Amino acid sequence: KKGRSPSGRRVGVSLGCISGKVLKASRCGGGGGLGCPSVGGMDQELVSLLKCPDKESAAKGARMLASFLAKASSPAKAVLALREVIPPEALQRIVTALSQRLLEEQDELEVEQALGALMHILQCEEAREAVLSVGDVGLVELCKDLIAGLSRAVRLESVAIGIAAVAVFGSVCQSDKARQLLLQHSDTEPIFEKIPGLLTASASASG
Repeated sequence: KKGRSPSGRRVGVSLGCISGKVLKASRCGGGGGLGCPSVGGMDQELVSLLKCPDKESAAKGARMLASFLAKASSPAKAVLALREVIPPEALQRIVTALSQRLLEEQDELEVEQALGALMHILQCEEAREAVLSVGDVGLVELCKDLIAGLSRAVRLESVAIGIAAVAVFGSVCQSDKARQLLLQHSDTEPIFEKIPGLLTASASASG
């Protein structure tokens, strides 16, 4: 059902409504140093794993990163510090590994942490640009993996997870190129179909 996704204008309106229900966009930078000799508070084992090119290390590193960012006092600064010491290819592997966790993980806490990590990475402008700097073919594959994971996440019973998944999608759509590729090459309908219900459920819960 490709090609039936909402227009760019509808994308912005719908995602703007729901993204406001989650974290405010994490702007990277500012605020001085990290005050820690490690990379954003991450130990060297984690940083080394995130630099490794093999899938197994990427999967393990992504899981550890998600857990770390869920507990970090300043996840935005941690992501910025990570961006400064690992290449774009490594960030792309992390996003793919986190997307696959959304597809495979049965524990909702693990899904929530993976979504949180994706959120912090993709809401950081410097990190997002690095992730999306891959060529068109690679970007299409990366986006397909991400949409597959997000589509599963929005189908889970948890409203909070569904809202977080839509917010991650909105973060990717801040890139015009990524948004066009998503709408052309991925089935985004499951995500858009869930937005009205998630907004209603969220409003009921907060009311």
